[in-house]
Amino acid sequence: MNDEQFAFFQQLVETTGPSGYEAETQRIWRDRVCDAAAEISTDALGNCVAVLNPGARPSVMLDAHIDEIGFVVKYIDENGYLYFGTIGGFDPSTLPGNRVRILGTHGPVIGVIGRKPSHLLSEDERKQAPDLKTMWIDIGARDRTEAETVVRVGDAGGRASGSRSRGHSLSDRCLRRRIAHRRQRDADESRGDGSRHSQRPDAVSAHCV
Repeated sequence: MNDEQFAFFQQLVETTGPSGYEAETQRIWRDRVCDAAAEISTDALGNCVAVLNPGARPSVMLDAHIDEIGFVVKYIDENGYLYFGTIGGFDPSTLPGNRVRILGTHGPVIGVIGRKPSHLLSEDERKQAPDLKTMWIDIGARDRTEAETVVRVGDAGGRASGSRSRGHSLSDRCLRRRIAHRRQRDADESRGDGSRHSQRPDAVSAHCV
């Protein structure tokens, strides 16, 4: 992987795109493969399909999902803290202290997941597993009014790694990078006779970790 390929991979991995909110990550991938594909389309559900050689047989489909598990804002309290639900499955014990990126009203908003500090927990609370209801996202707002200028109930987000050496969605987007690279590598080969592309490939390679 050269520097240019790594820059694309880093951008893809670090862009927030939880299930149902993947438009920006799909745009990044689509922009990457558009010059290498003979045909490219996005359906009503947001699935992006890039076709290299429409008339070739047999046809092979490389498939990978681009969404990630994330959060959705459910309530903003008077102190400006965001209470949230999950999109996908999380172990709540792993969440406190996580940096998150929320797709806010005017762009991404960075926050951190908090909970009652350990020295304030009762003896019974110490024995219980953390509960999402006892956690919140702190975006640094003074109060609800300030928070609502950048975030609304219903906005979604995901974890933010902020690092070149790790990411929050490597499992799915690593393969998306590979598919984009393969499309570009093969772009100079024959694109077929331009006949109508069938939506039923002869072989499919799908990956999800």
